[in-house]
Order: sequence, then structure tokens, then C-alpha cells
Amino acid sequence: MADDVLLLKAHELAERLGIDTTQLRLSNGWLQSFKKRNGIRSHTLHGEGGAVEADEVRDERLELQELVAQFTPENAFNFDEKALFYRSAPNRTLATTIRKGKKKEKQRLTLAFCCNATGSDKLDPIGIGTAKNPRCFKKGAAIKGKPILYKSSKNAWMTSVIFDEWLHLFNMRMAAANRKVLLVVDNASCHKILRNLTHVTVHFLPSNMTSAVQPLDAGKHLIYIVV
Repeated sequence: MADDVLLLKAHELAERLGIDTTQLRLSNGWLQSFKKRNGIRSHTLHGEGGAVEADEVRDERLELQELVAQFTPENAFNFDEKALFYRSAPNRTLATTIRKGKKKEKQRLTLAFCCNATGSDKLDPIGIGTAKNPRCFKKGAAIKGKPILYKSSKNAWMTSVIFDEWLHLFNMRMAAANRKVLLVVDNASCHKILRNLTHVTVHFLPSNMTSAVQPLDAGKHLIYIVV
């Protein structure tokens, strides 16, 4: 909110309360001092959390807790994707003078992660790029045998086909181990169930709520990579 708007509102309140504004000078200096005394600062709103009402978050958490309680922690999984803009330069630096930034690079990879609630079962992540056969995987650096499942799509985004293939393999793995598991995912349009799942129960999180209730949206991606 602009300072001019705040000062205008301050004048309106002063008149309403009968305060003599000739003695109380409602200036920019007064406003800055008022902010400092009361700990008021400008903050950036991050992510989608602001779009979710507290009551909705509480209800979804309760529903999710009831559902997860039907499975052991080892059999409760979460799946989520993140974009990796691998050519982007840092947006902060140490310098003695102001430096200009650079245009943000748009080249990206999509990385998808899945693990259970205890962290004891971390599936190989999915890497999605635009190239079907990336140069980095040639000449002895083939992806075969490495702990990542590489896929490609036009925009390096997750698609319903890629998700379906992964979900089918996940179901087969759980069936081979005779495990009935829960898989929590967000309701992105690419997350579609196209085949019958015998050993996986899929729970879709409501729109704009993953930042508040999804484990892999709470910093677990970093832990996954480090571990």
C-alpha cells in the first residue's frame, strides 16, 4: 500500500477522532516513524499460500490425516515436481557497487520426486527435458544404470503420458512387493489415472493447497537431493 494512501487515511481518522492536525503533523517523516515504532515493514508475498483459507487448510489436513492413518508410514507416499532453471544466474551478489542483473534464462528441466513418509523408500527421480537423446548421455555417459529416469517432452514439462508410465511402473513395483500403498499428488491436469491400479490408492490434493499440506512442498526436495 502506497504511503500517500496511508497518509490520506491518517488524516481521515484524525478528523473523525477530533485530533488537531496542526499540532500532529501527519507528514512522511511521521509515517516512517510510526512504521518503525510498530514494526511495520513491506513484505513480499511468496508462493500460493496466500490463496488458501486457514479453515480449508485445516479441513484438508484432517481429511489427509484420516486417510494416511489407514496405511503404515512406510506405505504412504508423496509425489511432486519442481522446475530446475539450470542456466539461471544468481539474483544476488556481493559487490561494492550496484550491479545490473541479467535476463532470466528459460531453459529448464522438470524434476519429479517420490518418497514415503519415513524417507526409507526414495524412488529414483524423474528428469524431463526437451531433447530425446541429450548430448550429455552420449560417449560413455548413458543414462542407463544411473539413479534417474529420463523422459522428454516439448516444453520439458510433465505430461499425462509420462505420469501414466511412471504410475504404472510404481504400481507394478508395489504389486511385486505385495504392498498396498497411498500416493498423494496435487491435482495438476497432467496427473491422470489412465489404467487400473491394483496396489496404489491415489489421493489428489485440492487446488492451491499443496504449499500448505504437501510434504514435498515443505523443503523435502532439498533433503531428498542431499540424502
